[in-house]
Formats: sequence, structure tokens, C-alpha cells
Amino acid sequence: MQQDHAEAAKWVRKAAEQGHAVAQYNLGIMCAKGKVVPLDYLEAFKWYRKAAEQGQAKAQYDLGRMCALGEGVPLDYELAHKWLSLAATYWDASDEAGRNGVIKQRDHIATLMSHEQIVTAQYLAREWKPTAPP
Repeated sequence: MQQDHAEAAKWVRKAAEQGHAVAQYNLGIMCAKGKVVPLDYLEAFKWYRKAAEQGQAKAQYDLGRMCALGEGVPLDYELAHKWLSLAATYWDASDEAGRNGVIKQRDHIATLMSHEQIVTAQYLAREWKPTAPP
């Protein structure tokens, strides 16, 4: 069974390295949980960001969460707010409860921020453009 997981991780990594956003997100999860691959928050952040930059909402959510908690990266409420705002925008419309949960977390982060920080975060989210995979 462990060999099957290792083989799956190998293929997920291969797809992630080729720019597949869902694979990048899944590799980020593996790195963040330390299952099958070593626990590595910086590596998780790297893969989440690659997926998030392509508009993958769950990766955007996880980036926002990591920035809000300072999990493996410096605490940054502006980036947390930006990524959570984008996640809410790109979240699957059929998952209203999930989207509302993202919005609730973003709004909670806003209570910890100054007005200027919120304005900056909103600007960053508004100016963001997804990138195409390589």
C-alpha cells in the first residue's frame, strides 16, 4: 500500500511540474500534511501558489490560510486577505457553504487589519490576473 502511495505521489509531482493546477494543489496538500512526502510548509506554499496563480480556488484558500496563520511563511494579513478574496471569487458556485466559509474567514482577517491594509489587500486582489500553465 505504501508503495502505491509513493507511486501516486511520483505521478502527481510529474503532473505538477508540467503545470497542472490540480496536481500542484494536491502536491501542496501532500507537503502540508507530511503524508507520502516529507512535511514541508515552504514546499506546500510553493505548490499552492503555482496552482493559485492559475485560479485554483482551493489553493488560493490554503495560501490565504497559511499567510493568516504564519504557517511556514511570515504572517501577512494583506496577502491572506487577497488570497481569501480570490478564493471566494473563484470558488465553485455549486458549493455555496464552502464559499461562505471562505468569506467568513476573510472577513475575520479584516478585523485584525488596519483600514490601509484592507485597501491594499483589496487592490492586490482586484489587480491580480491568473497565469496560464507553462
